[in-house]
Amino acid sequence: MHSTMTRRELLRYLGLGSIGLAVAACAPGTPAVQTVVVEKKVVETQVVEKVITQAAPASKGVAIVRCSVWGDTGDRASAGAIQDLFNEQHADIKVIGEQYVGGYYEKIIANFAGGNSADVLYFQPWTWQAYADQGVLLAIDDLIQRDNWTSPWVAGLPIYENYCKWHGKTYETPTDAGADPIYYNKDLFDKRGVPYPKDDWKLDDLKATIEKMTFEESGVKYYGWALANNWNGIWGRFQNLWRTNGILEFDTIVEPHKVFWDDERIAEACQFFVTDVVKNGWCPSPSAIAGGGISIASGRVAMCIEGPWTLPAMYGPLATNKGGINFDVVIQPTGTTGYVDAETSLSGLVISNQTKDRDACWEYIKHVTTEPSQAIIAQYGRMCNTPEFQTKLWKPTVQKTYNFQNADAFIKTQNDPKARGFMVGGEGGDMNAFYNAGAWPAWDELIAGERSAKEVLADFQKLQQKWLDDYWAKKK
Repeated sequence: MHSTMTRRELLRYLGLGSIGLAVAACAPGTPAVQTVVVEKKVVETQVVEKVITQAAPASKGVAIVRCSVWGDTGDRASAGAIQDLFNEQHADIKVIGEQYVGGYYEKIIANFAGGNSADVLYFQPWTWQAYADQGVLLAIDDLIQRDNWTSPWVAGLPIYENYCKWHGKTYETPTDAGADPIYYNKDLFDKRGVPYPKDDWKLDDLKATIEKMTFEESGVKYYGWALANNWNGIWGRFQNLWRTNGILEFDTIVEPHKVFWDDERIAEACQFFVTDVVKNGWCPSPSAIAGGGISIASGRVAMCIEGPWTLPAMYGPLATNKGGINFDVVIQPTGTTGYVDAETSLSGLVISNQTKDRDACWEYIKHVTTEPSQAIIAQYGRMCNTPEFQTKLWKPTVQKTYNFQNADAFIKTQNDPKARGFMVGGEGGDMNAFYNAGAWPAWDELIAGERSAKEVLADFQKLQQKWLDDYWAKKK
């Protein structure tokens, strides 16, 4: 099942509505906590964990800052090292990390509703705006101005504006980034005698290469293409494949009013790269990909669009194949526009309005954006938060650690001034709502190939336009 429990569904489970969340967020701050799982309950096929908390010891006069940590193993290690470094340098502030494994956002919502939010929260850049709409996050413009701390927000790159600000106020401080080039298996290309793709290739080159790189040897099928290593964010993985031909699927990235999913250029891209690749056997089945058995990291796929989070699976101690894959990456191809507008991420930290010490939170957030902390982030694979640190710290680290050359493909994709990133909306109009508002069924229908992409997207257009119309009607 692709969809996850929505915020409203979880709030109903907790016995609270949207207003209940906002009211609970005004509750006084709570002592530092350590999370202990005591019960799991299945709600609409989703596991929701109820938690209790235990106060963590703190020295008198020391400000305690609780910080949520993303659920991956590498993120726990990275955040822990950054927090240890900060705590060593600050006698008057102690940061305590809380990792939420499984149902990350559900746990954030539950903590808000219980008046027990962490002080500093880690968010993907298209998810926090709904919380700002509910008034449970604090804007930080005055802190930025007071300390003249502007380096994390890079001027001239739209994603820093689109992902970090909401209605003219700054909430998110970017701490790590992520872009999606195309991974390719060099050994498979060598086996077929096909030249490696280059950063200046075209959309038609990719199409031809997918077919050439699909073959069978000694009873084993090798695929030229894969629909990414998992299903999460799958529309975003492919957005460049229609945007490069001059069409944006929304009229604007931030709070759009109109959608253009029925444009022929989107239909053409989806027809080939989603429907035809499956129908012609150039791509493994969705079940094979979802199960993890066949992927770019397994050695049986020649090319795949993925982000830096895939690097540990490709080479090193966590590699899917023992010994890893002989691979490199290349910028996604260009079409009629001549530029790349691929998926870009810029995740970061925000401050909960339940915190008792905004200044202490801000000191820790600044610390995460500095070079020593960014060097730690680079060590665990995620891209650093600015082009400077990506080139200086991340690039040499990952090239050596994961044994590939073209780290610039990530950096150039991430920092293309024409890249616009994901659609961003407020409560009910965010990316999670987009997926739950018919995006997954439409994607599955494209894969099934029982109707043409043009037909599927014509229906999807109507559904998505109604979703946006409803979003704006609720704001009146």
